[in-house]
Amino acid sequence: MSKAYKFLYETAMLIAVAQANGKAYKADLDHDNFSDTFEECHGRASVLFQDNNAIRDQGVMDFLHNKTFDLLQLRENYDQREELDVCFKKWLGEKLVDTEDFETLPMPSSQKAIIEFLAKHRHRNLRIHQQEYWQKDWFDTIPWEFTYFKTPDDLVGTDIVVLSLPLRGTQTIEQWFIPLLEKCDKLDIPVFLDCAYYWLMDVKKISLKYKCVKEVACSLSKIFPTFTLNAGAKLVRKDRVSKWDTYYTQNRILVDLTMSLCNNFSNDYIVKKYKPLQEKYCKILNIQPVECVTHAKIKSDLYDYNSNKMWEHNGLNQDLLNMSRLYENNELIENYLSSKNFSSS
Repeated sequence: MSKAYKFLYETAMLIAVAQANGKAYKADLDHDNFSDTFEECHGRASVLFQDNNAIRDQGVMDFLHNKTFDLLQLRENYDQREELDVCFKKWLGEKLVDTEDFETLPMPSSQKAIIEFLAKHRHRNLRIHQQEYWQKDWFDTIPWEFTYFKTPDDLVGTDIVVLSLPLRGTQTIEQWFIPLLEKCDKLDIPVFLDCAYYWLMDVKKISLKYKCVKEVACSLSKIFPTFTLNAGAKLVRKDRVSKWDTYYTQNRILVDLTMSLCNNFSNDYIVKKYKPLQEKYCKILNIQPVECVTHAKIKSDLYDYNSNKMWEHNGLNQDLLNMSRLYENNELIENYLSSKNFSSS
């Protein structure tokens, strides 16, 4: 058992016990509600680093705790969709550029946005990458047939592409990403981009100038702890927006939350705040950081803690560690280590 493995096991048990006793944040799903028995804490610790929920950042949690809604005012805010468009594009800043030909629409969920996209192109062949966030198990439940692609050379003119930025299995933006958009432009292949993890990446910008990009899902559930609240929006090319899109996508509470988050936290808030912790824990564990600030590349000795373990049967890489739970419990960990006379510096 390596030193890194022992460190992760010990800190996972520490965090699980703290969560069970209300001393640390839990995730927001029913299966994360567990007792403080050894069996349940050990079970939680064994999957702690597979918890891909957003960092429960104290500043964001305080904001959510204090957030209020004037329901009557929201109900009668007829300009809210236009306000969302201005607010969200301002929030995107230099992260996503060339958005002039897109309209910002409320988005109930990335899942529904993808299903709507597929329905609009039901006569085309769906292509995904094997390291994609939306994997075989999910597409099988719709159900929707697909084939994998490895490089842009695999694509043909009758295809459509659903692509996450970054891919779940690598947490980096692949070198073939721009060539893929150029190929899809040339062959008129519609592309759907899912940018949920993109806000966690230490990269400068991506351009939406490519005509093949028809829709971009911009969930905020990976950057802010709002998974069950569905904060976010989607960018849709203006020539593809119908009156039904604007009429039936209204959710003024969701939009108000989305705009409030954007007005209070920049798109690089999490990256700037937690980049030093990524460097810190990579040094402790002797692992390599990746572009996504929450993740790092691991060696085989840490296989038990890889973030994609439950998706191994779908072919996802098994060499990433999600360190979000370490970050949000950094003070707890530091106090514990201090009591053991262990220095993390």
